[in-house]
Amino acid sequence: MWEPDQAPRLARRCLKDLGRRWQHVEGVGRLADQLVADVGLPEDVRAAAWLHDIGYAPDLALTGFHPLDGAVYLSECGAPEEVVGLVAWHTGAVWEASERGLSDRLARMPEPSEKWLDVVTLIDLVTGPDGVATTPDRRVAEILGRYDSSHPVHRAVKFSGPELLASAARARAALGLSDEWPLGSTERMSEAAGPSPARGGAGCDPSGHDQGGCRRDLLRGLVAAGGRGGVLARSAPAGPSTRCFV
Repeated sequence: MWEPDQAPRLARRCLKDLGRRWQHVEGVGRLADQLVADVGLPEDVRAAAWLHDIGYAPDLALTGFHPLDGAVYLSECGAPEEVVGLVAWHTGAVWEASERGLSDRLARMPEPSEKWLDVVTLIDLVTGPDGVATTPDRRVAEILGRYDSSHPVHRAVKFSGPELLASAARARAALGLSDEWPLGSTERMSEAAGPSPARGGAGCDPSGHDQGGCRRDLLRGLVAAGGRGGVLARSAPAGPSTRCFV
């Protein structure tokens, strides 16, 4: 049976031997823990932050597209749809799904709250590969420099970069965080407010309205175009998975 507080243990068990990948995940998780205490971040969002990269675990990497592999596994484990959706769609996954020819597979995953997807993306983008705090701009530049220009991650981030930065800005505004958070942050963070402020982003309605519709339209277009390469089929096992289970 799924329990939100198992997320850090599950992440550690699956990723602790992956060096800097685990350092990054632990840094993301600790920032999420901080936001739970400071602004009342929901437990499902905290769990998704700890588990956002679980698809990198070798035993779970079935397609090579870590948001999808992680989301499929968490669904097998009985995780809530919001956790599954946040992991599946985090940090511009829709663009990388297109590059990998997996847009139709991603489209089957639950769609999470746009507000909380922005927050998971923000925490991911302000945590460097070694777990040290950084800025979204530097993180995007670091990813582009780490992957060869022909790699699907590089191609995806090249196109999605402006929307990733817009997503991070929306999340900071929604949670009452400073534009520099978490670098040098000693501020008293305000309570998480209700609806997110106006949203913009590359390829979307600049007025910020109906971001969910924008994302669905983008995904439908990518599915229709067929993305790049073939789609990897997979049959889900019956019942809860025992892979990496705590």
